[in-house]
Amino acid sequence: MLHGRREFIAIFAHMFEVMDRPAFAILDIAASGQAGYIKWEMTGCLKSRPSFGVKLVGMSELVFDEKGLLLAHHDHWDSAHQLLQHIPVGGWFVRKLLGLFALPAKYKNR
Repeated sequence: MLHGRREFIAIFAHMFEVMDRPAFAILDIAASGQAGYIKWEMTGCLKSRPSFGVKLVGMSELVFDEKGLLLAHHDHWDSAHQLLQHIPVGGWFVRKLLGLFALPAKYKNR
């Protein structure tokens, strides 16, 4: 968990160090009370493996105080489905694990 502006900025600085052409597209926005939700898609390539394209879809939960100042920013995204299963060797294990929780074919398209 990150705390403060400095750590938040450090996350993005690190992203630019390890990725080529990182980009975010906002897919949807919702608000409720003192919280906001942003669905996003991040794309780019790893500098260490340019052929490994990254495409992640996630959601940021933003919590504000009564003055409208940001109290918390939580990102939610599925690393197993979107990232880990594509890694050589270790990805095989992740795909097998995900298969244990997959919906059986007999329940699909009903």
